[in-house]
Amino acid sequence: MALASSKAADAQTTTCDAELTLTALSNAISSATTFTNPEKDQQNLLAKVDAARIKLEQGKTADAIAKIEDIELAVNKLAAAGKLGQADANAIIGAADAAIACLDGTSTV
Repeated sequence: MALASSKAADAQTTTCDAELTLTALSNAISSATTFTNPEKDQQNLLAKVDAARIKLEQGKTADAIAKIEDIELAVNKLAAAGKLGQADANAIIGAADAAIACLDGTSTV
């Protein structure tokens, strides 16, 4: 019984892994199948993830978050224009929100 309590406590105090959340964001973008122009739009979003990763490696967390927010804006515009399906947009936005929460310290996942 004490072992289970210890594991639960460890899970609550574990900080998120920024690299894993950025990888999850890249995966959400890469797995989206409803882009009408994937060569342009999907690649542009993936480049923004790479830019966020570089900013994070430079210790510029606020700039990395800004890049992820740019992804959210772009995804919303693509979905509104019918260039990306809403389900794929929601998946990407969810991954972006998780990455932002991780980077700004509001997530422990």
